[in-house]
Amino acid sequence: MPETSMVIANVNDWTPLHLATHWGNHRIVERLISQGVDVNARARGSMTALHIAVSNPIVKAENVIQVIRHLLGAPGIDVSVRSDSGDTPMDLAQRKSEAIYMLLKEHLDR
Repeated sequence: MPETSMVIANVNDWTPLHLATHWGNHRIVERLISQGVDVNARARGSMTALHIAVSNPIVKAENVIQVIRHLLGAPGIDVSVRSDSGDTPMDLAQRKSEAIYMLLKEHLDR
């Protein structure tokens, strides 16, 4: 499948993947990933969609988990990206939720 160019972004450099992640729309996240979007694209603050997913306070937990699973299953996902504040998604997850932290740890242990 050809790689899709999703270079559109808002004023915070959020791509459609960042926005779908923020709103917990796992179906759109899955669709964007299947179309080949850059899952490691960085928004303002060097936040990837995975950073946003693990630190999201407004979405139901089950939607966040589904979004994170889609992101972790994406080809080329880099879970070691540091934001401008120096945090990896794992750092943020460790502070937010044991379940999300364990999901990321399981991915890293593979």
